[in-house]
Amino acid sequence: MKVYIRLIIDFLSQKVVIWPLKLSILFLGIAVLLVSVGFRWNVTPSLPYGIYLLESDYSINHLDKNDIVAFKLDTLTSLAHSRGYLLKNNQVAKYIMAMPGDTITVKEDCVIVNNDTLHNSAKYNFDSKGRRLPQFWADHKILSSTEYFFFSPVIKSFDSRYFGLINESQFLGTLDPIITF
Repeated sequence: MKVYIRLIIDFLSQKVVIWPLKLSILFLGIAVLLVSVGFRWNVTPSLPYGIYLLESDYSINHLDKNDIVAFKLDTLTSLAHSRGYLLKNNQVAKYIMAMPGDTITVKEDCVIVNNDTLHNSAKYNFDSKGRRLPQFWADHKILSSTEYFFFSPVIKSFDSRYFGLINESQFLGTLDPIITF
C-alpha cells in the first residue's frame, strides 16, 4: 500500500502532467485506498444509496434481522453478471430477513417468515427487460444453523426470492452505513 501511495505522490509532483489529470488520478487513488480499507459505495436501489463500511471482523453470533450483510453469490453468478445484476466481484449486500431456526415460506405472491408476511415480497417471473427470473420456493422450511434468507423491500430486487438461501460461509462481513441519502 505504501508503494502505491508513493507512486501516486511521485506522479502528481511531475510538472508536465496537467491539473485535471492530476486531480483525477488523486481521486482514483483515494477511492482505491478507501475500498482497500473496507469502504463500499452503494449505487443500487436495494439499499439506501451511499457509503458503507465493511466490517469483516463481525461475530456471526451477533447478527440480527435487518442487519446488512455483504456476501459472495455462489449460485447464478453467470446469469447475474450477464444481466447486470452483479458487479464482477460477485458481491451482494442485502438485509437479513430470516436466520437459522426461522421458518420461511416463499411463494408467488409473498414471503412469510415465522408467520409474518414481508411487505413488497411478491415474486416476479420476469425482470424489467422481460427476461425470465429464476425462482426459489420454500414451504415452511426451517433454516439450518448456517442458512440465511436475504431480502430488500425494493420491488424487483434480486434477492433470496430468486437466488435462494445463503450459507454463512459466503459472508464477507456486515455493512455499516456511513453516509446515506
